[in-house]
This record gives sequence, C-alpha cells and structure tokens, in this order.
Amino acid sequence: MTLDLLAIAAHPDDVELTCGGTLLKAAKKGYKTGILDLTAGEMGTRGTPEIRAKEAALAAKLLKVSWRGTLGVPDSDVQPSRQHKLAVARIVRQLRPRTVILPFWEARHPDHYHASTLGYEGCFLAGLKALPLEGDPFRPFKILYSTLFAEVRPTFVVDITPHFELRRKAILAYSSQFRPRTAAKRSNVFIPLDTLEDDMNLLARHFGNLIGVKYGEPFLQKDLPEIDDIVELPVRSFYPARWNSRMFVVPSLPAAGSKAPNLSFLVTFVHSQKNEAISPREKTLTILVFCTLIPFPLRTSHPPALAKTPLTFGPPPYVPPSLAPKPQSPSLTSSE
Repeated sequence: MTLDLLAIAAHPDDVELTCGGTLLKAAKKGYKTGILDLTAGEMGTRGTPEIRAKEAALAAKLLKVSWRGTLGVPDSDVQPSRQHKLAVARIVRQLRPRTVILPFWEARHPDHYHASTLGYEGCFLAGLKALPLEGDPFRPFKILYSTLFAEVRPTFVVDITPHFELRRKAILAYSSQFRPRTAAKRSNVFIPLDTLEDDMNLLARHFGNLIGVKYGEPFLQKDLPEIDDIVELPVRSFYPARWNSRMFVVPSLPAAGSKAPNLSFLVTFVHSQKNEAISPREKTLTILVFCTLIPFPLRTSHPPALAKTPLTFGPPPYVPPSLAPKPQSPSLTSSE
C-alpha cells in the first residue's frame, strides 16, 4: 500500500489530539492516510494495551485512515536507537508516504520529543540505497511538525471546522482515557487526561481564530513554503475577529513578609463577539494560551482577580502608580 500522508506519534490517541482533523480532511479529499503509533501505550495510567488497541481501531475508522500500525517500541522508553530507526525506515519504504507529520521536537513528555527525532531519522535512513534493509529506497517529500502543544508560531494552520465534530468523536473513542469509570481509583500524580479534551477544543478554537475560521490545527515546517500566486493568498489581513482580546494588568498580593507588591500579572481575557457561554475553565485556559505570547517573564503569588487597569505595552510590565513602591530617600551619613 502507498500512502499520501502518514502521521507518526508516540502513543495511541496522540495523532487524534494533534492532527486528527487534518487527517480526516485529507481522507475526505481522496488522499490515502495512515497512522503509525510507535508504542501501544502500555505504560499509561488508564486502560490496557488491549483496550487501547480497540479504541485506536475505532478512532482510525472515524478518521477514515487507510492504514494504522504499531511499531512496538517500549512505552516510556521511545529512543532514536539504531534498531528503532531501522524499524521506522522499513515502514516508510513499505508505505512510501509523500508527506509525514511528526510531533514537535520540544515537549513535556520525553516520548513525544524522542518520537520526533526517531521519526525524522527513520525517514532519512529509508532513502539510503546502501542500507541493508528490504524494500526500495524512499524518502518522503515533505516533513511537517504538529505544534498544537508547542509554544512556537506555526508556519500554517489547517482549517478543520467542517471536521471538528468527527475529530472530537475520534478523540473520545479513547473512552478509557477520557471517559474512565467513576469508580476507578484516582492517581496521586497529576495527569492531564481529565482536562485534555477541553484543552484541545480551546486550542483548536485559538488557532482557527488566527486564520479567521472557527477551528484549526497548526503545523510547522523547517523549509520555506513556495507561493505561486500572491494575489490568491488565503487568510484576510483585515478580517472581523471572531474573538476580541482585551489585556489587563492584575496586581498581585504582596508576598509573605514583603511590604511592596509583586510584579503585576498580565492576563488576556477573551470575549466572544457572539456572546457564547464561556466556562470558568475556558477563561483560565484562554489566559494561559495568550500569555505564552508575552515577550517578558511574569510572576504572581496568587490566582489573579480581574481588574480594569489598562496595560502600557512593552517591558517592563506596567505597575499602576498607586501600587508602585515609594522611593526610599538615601540616608545621609558622614563618611568622616
């Protein structure tokens, strides 16, 4: 089988969360798509490899992918070893995808950033003629990186608005991860699964807004894109924003034992022009998303309450005069 588009990720459900809408859109355009899970997710806090395999099969069906496979790399130990790179190269030679989507090379989970290196180097090795590996040499034409979790500016964003609901169903096909039994014992270690669905929905709305649509998935490519017709470039430079961003400075409470206030805390509060209901969690996540764009560090000692003090742009952060520390007069002492 030959694929047009192959997404490689560390665990089952990673692809659905980061680029599932893009795969579905490609499949509906007639392209043959595929997913390569490097591990079976056997080290996950929830579910079992057998349960997750069934969930992955259902998600693949919803996303209309033509092929899905598992490489068998140990979960929690994804490494760009020679053995694993050859295994990826073998799959690439077999499927011959024109475009490959990889995770971004910086991430919280070690498996995710190692998956990026492993996937890239496996694709490179697949093109070496002298490599002692079955199959004809082949190297993908294009490597893309999914940046939904990354704090980087994407090269482009794919509009997934018409496919958002089916993408959401594919994510929720992993019921062991996102809809666990209420009787299941909770872990003492924080895991993001309880809020991941909401996080992904909000991020899809954020990146969609950047290109003037409702939902989008962001990608980065290391090479420059070629543009043939600049007159027909998409994304309006002056478009009615779906969201209005309003910035406020929220003064933080004094730290323990300190008389002066801490640095102000900058938040971005997003209001919907359509007066859509926004949950408290969505407000908080929106603040976190937009604060990643601030070019200077921020600090606060408590969760800020909304204030209406306007922001003066540019570092250092603006501190209202009423809260600014009073200058201390130097003590006049004789040096003689």
